[in-house]
Amino acid sequence: MKRHPDGMGEERWSRFAAYTREECTVSRTHHDQFADDPLRNLALELVASWTIRTEQQSDLSQEEREQLMNVSSAYLEWKEQTLQEGRQEGQREGELRGRQAAAREILLQLLTHKFGPLSAQVVSQIQAITDTEKLEQLPKALFDATDLQSFLQNL
Repeated sequence: MKRHPDGMGEERWSRFAAYTREECTVSRTHHDQFADDPLRNLALELVASWTIRTEQQSDLSQEEREQLMNVSSAYLEWKEQTLQEGRQEGQREGELRGRQAAAREILLQLLTHKFGPLSAQVVSQIQAITDTEKLEQLPKALFDATDLQSFLQNL
């Protein structure tokens, strides 16, 4: 009896290969529906591991090699999409942090212009603000503030 990756027997390997062929088709036609499924992601990671191990074996039939290529391409598509989503999320996060830092810096400049040099405590309070909406509203509150203490009540 021929052994397959991770000790799979012929029958189990055939069922797995048929499933992965179907998964590849589903993956290409309904990708968005299953994109966030952790079990699918885990299965693709496992398939990648099996693929690497199996590619090291030289006694594979042509059909088995074709099945591996189908599985590998589905995994690579998934991996590339996952990396792309991570990059996009990181970019959005970076842009948000950049806007927040710029808003804090502008607010500190406006406060210094209106009330003079600020204490380290006030600077720390402003630097600690992470709510983007609040950072956008504080310059408006600054126009109504008659002194620094009345402004600080808005924090």
